[in-house]
Amino acid sequence: MNAEKSNESTQIPPSKRNLKKLLDTVIEDGAFDGWNDETLKTAAKNLNLSEGDLILAAPDGISTLLEEWANLADEHVAKTLQNTDLSNLKIRERITLGVRARIEFLSKQKESARRASHAIAAPWRVTLGPKLIWNAADTIWTALGDKSTDANWYSKRTVLSGVIGTTLSHWLASDEDIESTWDFLDKRIENVMQFEKTKAQVKQITDKLPDPLDILNYIPKAGPFKN
Repeated sequence: MNAEKSNESTQIPPSKRNLKKLLDTVIEDGAFDGWNDETLKTAAKNLNLSEGDLILAAPDGISTLLEEWANLADEHVAKTLQNTDLSNLKIRERITLGVRARIEFLSKQKESARRASHAIAAPWRVTLGPKLIWNAADTIWTALGDKSTDANWYSKRTVLSGVIGTTLSHWLASDEDIESTWDFLDKRIENVMQFEKTKAQVKQITDKLPDPLDILNYIPKAGPFKN
């Protein structure tokens, strides 16, 4: 068994191993010093990594670590959903489980997550936040076996991205216990469900209405002009 673990370890590229070490260190130090270049350089120095090692492990600097932490959260969410019997859960309950799993994963280092969110919000990382939230939504839908390929594929992820983003923001800004966040999440999902229900009802009504262009067929056509 130990030999197998050793072989697995040697198969991991040194840059990946260094990235994990850097991430573990920055998660700890970032809670106090923030997620910034100085924190990253200090972590590399304490780990005895050269400048070349640092560039290979984190080519985009602190952004690489921010994305890697988000990826680990995605992996945790996917495993949670895959290892849970979802057969008796409604779709809203499955989605709730996925969002909760992400927050529970990050809650072990809430202050560091809060400081990381500040780094993600920096103007020069304007595309990173939406990308990470979209990936989080896609992870949940994929783990739930979503097979849609049309516009629904985009709409499902867009709506869930909004739920995840606002719920994370609420959790990070709140000093209350986690139950307040779960209540907020439930209300957000309830709002979405009500919106989808209303949208479906409106669609049923509009589907029964005549096509405006068809009405033109009932308008008498003008004959030729007469002198």
